[in-house]
Amino acid sequence: MPLASPTLITLRLSSRAFRATVTTQLNQIVDIYIRNTSVNSMDYTFYGSRTGSGVIDVINLVENSYYLVYVVARNNADSLSLPTFSSVDLGSSETIQGAIKKRWYTSPELVSFFKGGLFLNEVPESIEGRELILPYVMFRNDQTEFYYTLGASYIETGEFSFTVFAAGAASAEACLDLIQNTFDFKNLSFSNADSSTISIIPNNRSMTSENFRYKDGNLIFRGSLNYDILINRLQ
Repeated sequence: MPLASPTLITLRLSSRAFRATVTTQLNQIVDIYIRNTSVNSMDYTFYGSRTGSGVIDVINLVENSYYLVYVVARNNADSLSLPTFSSVDLGSSETIQGAIKKRWYTSPELVSFFKGGLFLNEVPESIEGRELILPYVMFRNDQTEFYYTLGASYIETGEFSFTVFAAGAASAEACLDLIQNTFDFKNLSFSNADSSTISIIPNNRSMTSENFRYKDGNLIFRGSLNYDILINRLQ
């Protein structure tokens, strides 16, 4: 029987540091692990520990990066809890790209389903010499325009897309369905309370075969989702 999982709240302290606040049982030890999503590695790194509830300041990180975090509790008999996950953006979530990354990494369904990860703008041929794992997805935000009014507010409009690669048509369809369930007509979270989502509208969905097979024998399929987005901003 695992120990009770600790609670975890992450808070950005600076462009290179964040604070993890944990709550656990008396005399239990909490270990914290971190992963920089801008580095081509799927591995988490052990950072540190504390005994009992309190804070762990995680410092000297890569500037303006987005980190995935989890904590586990253990006792002197080496019994463990299940992990508790969170994430923290050391940069700015004011941009559309930053806010979409935040929504992606705070969705446990997306993070767990896309074993190969999320890539921005381009996909590497390998990750630290290891073959890419399917499914994975590439995100692009290629265009942003601004429309000003006579008042203090203005509208930011943009286009963004997800391109998924999966083994088999059924897996590719499931990838697209999951992304649409997460983003279609939903709201993004911005650090600035004056920024708010007007709409996220899907405008195109497609899927094609790549005509070569993955190592499990399934054809690799490419699926695409394109969106229009409108954000209300304050000058």
